[in-house]
Amino acid sequence: MVYCNQCGEENSEDSVFCSNCGHKLGESKENTGGKEVLQEMVYVRWNLNKGNKIGTRLYQKILYFTDQNIYIGEGSLIAGLATDLGGIVGLAIENHSLSDREKEAHTINFQEMASNDLDIVVIPYPDIVSLKLEKKTFFKPDPKIKLSTPDTDYEFIVSQKVKYKRYAQSLPQILGDKVEVET
Repeated sequence: MVYCNQCGEENSEDSVFCSNCGHKLGESKENTGGKEVLQEMVYVRWNLNKGNKIGTRLYQKILYFTDQNIYIGEGSLIAGLATDLGGIVGLAIENHSLSDREKEAHTINFQEMASNDLDIVVIPYPDIVSLKLEKKTFFKPDPKIKLSTPDTDYEFIVSQKVKYKRYAQSLPQILGDKVEVET
């Protein structure tokens, strides 16, 4: 499968244009005005106080995988609340909010975003030692992404579990042999 750089839609390997937005698939960086190109967006929860079990808070974050870096940006409060609501109403709110956010993300200048917000973490691909996508199971319904760099280990809980299969395919395409997908 090939994912559109413009809207994130999954397309067949032989597609030339995106079936959702019509964007030409596989456009190079020269055609994007020199900006980094979004490859994948993963909505996660991140426990910043991992060692402290009392009062632990999971923060809604977005992992933006571009063609050069991973950006850990602020997540959506609406999506977080919708996830907590659960059920059909929560899912409908979450899907609408996230769909709009994914469309907007394809217009982001990531380097500018990071320079304007000191809370955004930027991880260049060469700094990544490994990324492990844990298997989603009946007993572990909340799969984790474990990301290691020489200086820091990160652990995230995947919020959009319905996109797990997509992530299991797209993340190895982006990062190559640095990715391990549990089977």
